[in-house]
Amino acid sequence: MRNISNAECKKVLRVMCEMAQNLFDVSVFTSQEIAIQAEMPRCKVLKIIHELRDDGFVERASQGCPAIETYGEVVELLCDAAPPRNGWSLTEKARESAAYKAAVEEFDRSLEEWAKGLCKEDKNKDE
Repeated sequence: MRNISNAECKKVLRVMCEMAQNLFDVSVFTSQEIAIQAEMPRCKVLKIIHELRDDGFVERASQGCPAIETYGEVVELLCDAAPPRNGWSLTEKARESAAYKAAVEEFDRSLEEWAKGLCKEDKNKDE
């Protein structure tokens, strides 16, 4: 990492790992979305993303129609309704990192807590 602190790179990587944990299979994020989540200026985030790209953690990517056209019965309507998302996604190297594994564990834990809360609500409704 050249002109960027190691802590800032770790923060942006961690944010991208957290963003990749979602129920909607969204794996491509714009620099603006990453900047908002990292609470950093977009231009600084772009510099960090380029450093992460040079180190092999992120890559330029596009996600859109081909990823969702099998979700419904009418392929053409889905393609018209979903333009591609262009941005950045994690590489396999990033998915093997400690930051990604920690984000997966945190996401799984939050889903378990959410499911436990639903079970409690269902028991209360039955009584």
